[in-house]
Amino acid sequence: MERGKAVGAPFGSSIAVLCALVGGTLSVSAQDEAVAEEDAAPVQISCADLAAVPFSGFTITSTFLGTATEARPQRCLVKAEIPPEQSETGESIGRPILFEALLPEEWSGRSVHFGFQGYGTEIPALTGADWQTPNAAEVFPFKAHALYGGDSGHRADDLPSPEDPASFASDPGMLADFAEGATAKVHAAAQTLIETRYGTPAELRYFVGFGDGGRQGLMAAQRRPEDYDGILAGEPIVDFTGLMLLRERAAHLFDDPRAYIPPEMLDIVKEEIRVQCDWLDGVSDGVIADWEGCAPDLAIIACAESESDRCLTFGQIEALNALHAPMSTDLTVHAGLPWGTSDWDTRYMGTPDIPPTARDRVADFRDWFVTPPIAPAPTPEDEVAEDDTDQEIVLVAPSPAPDADARIAELEQMLDAEDPDLGAFAAAGGHLTVYAGSLSEYPPGEMADLWRRMVRDLGRERVDSFVRFYVFPGVTHDRDVPEGMPAAADLFAALEVWVEFEGVPEGLVNSSPDGSATAERPLCPYPLVPRYDGEGPHAEAASFACAE
Repeated sequence: MERGKAVGAPFGSSIAVLCALVGGTLSVSAQDEAVAEEDAAPVQISCADLAAVPFSGFTITSTFLGTATEARPQRCLVKAEIPPEQSETGESIGRPILFEALLPEEWSGRSVHFGFQGYGTEIPALTGADWQTPNAAEVFPFKAHALYGGDSGHRADDLPSPEDPASFASDPGMLADFAEGATAKVHAAAQTLIETRYGTPAELRYFVGFGDGGRQGLMAAQRRPEDYDGILAGEPIVDFTGLMLLRERAAHLFDDPRAYIPPEMLDIVKEEIRVQCDWLDGVSDGVIADWEGCAPDLAIIACAESESDRCLTFGQIEALNALHAPMSTDLTVHAGLPWGTSDWDTRYMGTPDIPPTARDRVADFRDWFVTPPIAPAPTPEDEVAEDDTDQEIVLVAPSPAPDADARIAELEQMLDAEDPDLGAFAAAGGHLTVYAGSLSEYPPGEMADLWRRMVRDLGRERVDSFVRFYVFPGVTHDRDVPEGMPAAADLFAALEVWVEFEGVPEGLVNSSPDGSATAERPLCPYPLVPRYDGEGPHAEAASFACAE
């Protein structure tokens, strides 16, 4: 089927879709129409019988037909396992990959693949996009899409070092599945499962991911452009390798006693950053909306060493400036942390009650750069003791290990989603929506840089025809936001309209994640930010315009 053509509209009719989108979420009437969709595909194989079907490449371990409720339609829960690949000598490469699928009794003809988060030790919840509005979450099950997602091929209790969540990186098979292999394998298996149950393949295929799932979505658009018609990538780790090295650099920066900032000083630093940058959008509301324009001068709160209980020394300021500046070395380039994020404080400074430990300083990102890959040290203390051996990469001090270049190049090819050439994805009719928090520990500057390189290579008009990048002002990776400020939108519904009706996303509103927010803002496509018009109520989106 040609992409962009509506086949069995997911909300009942294009009118229902567009009316629902105006409000930023889907209406209850749209739910009802989705359930009553006349051309919904009936099942060809019952949930119980599906368990007996022999599949090539995966095995169903259980099926369960749920009961329809006011919160969800009747769906078949399928649990399955993909065995590890085998070497020429018959040894397993990696671990089994586990995945689940929710297959409705009446199907919309669409599928949604959910990417795993973190290190992929768990199957993701099949409940819709992250940072969606409460109404969007309520509506999502009634879209009647086939949903699926899997882990990365390892579990928390199945690691080379059980106390170290990143130790899977020392196993080439597990690392390859985490990087991309598991996502591709789960997609292929689930599409086979869907076609078997309904007797026809999915007509439209979506991907939804957050964090590392966002990285998986970007990589799919770059490397497997035919797999999905629409991709929603939230908080993507664009440059995974660079992020790990950025944290490595930060650990070295704050290991210097002259740079270390006591926990009791952190609030003073954060407040100074807010004071200097909050007003850049025209209103002081506790949110740094112009995140790229924020460049605080911390020399304002500088003082001599003997007076440092209420101000910063120049050594501390130098370290903070380095942490937030782009990192450029002979091995990699990466955007620095955005000003205003709180990721650097407890990660490297600890808290008044919990001082930084050796493990905090080394952190699990060091496991990625062991050369050659070996199992990590038994304890954090042992790992610190090995910090400067030839087995470790020390990027900043004193110098990279001899094999660093080759290892980093290998990891960049495996893990990073930095290719700006999405021409094949665009040619296949794909649409990509990306979103991030302006204060995320996964620097939004990385996605901004990728967007600029897309524009450089493909041209602004072509990029705008299939890519949207939104930045939620003042929001961290964990969705922390100043009290009363918004951090939610129904971006998946907007993506569906874009894919199926060529309805270009416009006028999206950043609203309440849980009913507690008292303010709204326009959700602006990058490089625009919401700027106050100087007249209207601060709490209303209409009082702000998207502008550079």
